[in-house]
Amino acid sequence: MVILAVALARLLALPVERLAESVDREPVSPPLPLAVPLGASEEVRQIAAAIDRSRAALAELLEDRTRMLAAISHDLRTPATRLKLRAEWIEDEGIREKILADLDEMTLMIAAALDYLKQGSAQEAEQMVAFTSLLQAVCDDYSDLGRPVRLTEAPPLQFDTIGTIFGPSGSGTARAPLTFDQARALRLRCRPEALRRALTNLIDNALKYGGRAEVMVQATSEEVIVDVLDDGPGIPEEEQSHVLRPFYRLEQSRNRGTGGTGLGLAIVKSVVDAHGGTLELSNRARAGLRARMVLPRRL
Repeated sequence: MVILAVALARLLALPVERLAESVDREPVSPPLPLAVPLGASEEVRQIAAAIDRSRAALAELLEDRTRMLAAISHDLRTPATRLKLRAEWIEDEGIREKILADLDEMTLMIAAALDYLKQGSAQEAEQMVAFTSLLQAVCDDYSDLGRPVRLTEAPPLQFDTIGTIFGPSGSGTARAPLTFDQARALRLRCRPEALRRALTNLIDNALKYGGRAEVMVQATSEEVIVDVLDDGPGIPEEEQSHVLRPFYRLEQSRNRGTGGTGLGLAIVKSVVDAHGGTLELSNRARAGLRARMVLPRRL
């Protein structure tokens, strides 16, 4: 009797558990209706409908906030430009340079805020791209400017050979793996301009704090992994999750020469999240930081 009661309770709870799993999945923008389990009761369907309404209302609220902040940031560009033009007429060179430096910092922060907010509003259309070529183009832009940025491409594909009736079998014969000499042309469905910006932010950070950047890419049938390595001081482990938040800085002086705007890594995380991927930060064994982007390969 007890076993029957436990089995019945388990059967009744199963649709609710599956509904909870559906709610816990990574959020999608715009949110998709929850998948109601087959055989779910009317009560479970009503709960799912209520959750859908709440998610849709929350998504609309966040979208309105994003549009408002983007509009404010965009409109600030005009008075900032006017102030810069008027500051050029200040006769005292010392005061003029200080005001222009402050206006440059304001312009930089406005541009960074717009870049961040764009990730939450109208997004670039996805397309299939030659991902290795995109990486190479980004790194070449730095190399052309004499910046120490190096790309290590994904290693060639290797396959183990198998003996058949037409060739030597595996018994007692060492078989060398079959290797393709051509470089791997990694294809990835993505938003290329957004990924270009994310990669640029990671490389800029590596150059700023580590003096050089090494970009490494590897791939499986399911995902593409990009590592950006530097030789800098790294980030304390307790701070690694915090630096991915908007406007958070390890250096709190709010000096753009040392602390930046606090949006660089937040923009990277926003781009990676929009691709359904993950961004991981870790300190290297000797010195430096490893920033890893893991992007799913989708058809």
